[in-house]
Amino acid sequence: MDDEVLINTLAESKETSKAVNVRVKEAEEAAVEIDAACKEYTQVATCGSILYFVIADLANINPMYQFSLFYYVRLFNKCIDLAEKNDEIDVRMNNLQVSIMMNIFLNVCRGLFEDDKLTFSFIIATAFQRHGNEITAAEWSLLLRGIGLLDLSKRPDNPDPEFFTEKMWDFVYGIQVYSSDRCAGLCEHISTYMDEWKEWLAS
Repeated sequence: MDDEVLINTLAESKETSKAVNVRVKEAEEAAVEIDAACKEYTQVATCGSILYFVIADLANINPMYQFSLFYYVRLFNKCIDLAEKNDEIDVRMNNLQVSIMMNIFLNVCRGLFEDDKLTFSFIIATAFQRHGNEITAAEWSLLLRGIGLLDLSKRPDNPDPEFFTEKMWDFVYGIQVYSSDRCAGLCEHISTYMDEWKEWLAS
């Protein structure tokens, strides 16, 4: 009798073990699928994150601009609901981002003074460019703080002091230095093609 109980117990344990292994495998497969789905939506999450911190920083422009996280999450979820549905993941991602950008921008703008709406647009645009490294940290610092302690000993001579003040020409040199990948030789180019630059700047 004892042997029969032992055999039955072992058989049940074996079946339980098989069932557990099946469930573990199913859970692992489900985790892989969930992880893949999450990665597909990363760009949407990034978009939402960038916009949230832009909106949170609006208080630096005017202390009246206070938007709670609760308000933002509720608005973000509403944008997802409003986005046009599509079975194609790339199309769906684009629809979500367009809905989020447009609806959050319009809703937040309702609470801004007219003079600050353009600033808000500028901050959004540069926030996404900075995230994509289209604007480097050095370039952003130059825009906000000026040339700082930049060594001007190698700065080319001002080609037209009547058109460029020394401060303006220092800044042009700062662009050349801090954005060297894209603006190498900027001062020399302006000096060489001064008339063309004047015409472009006046247009």
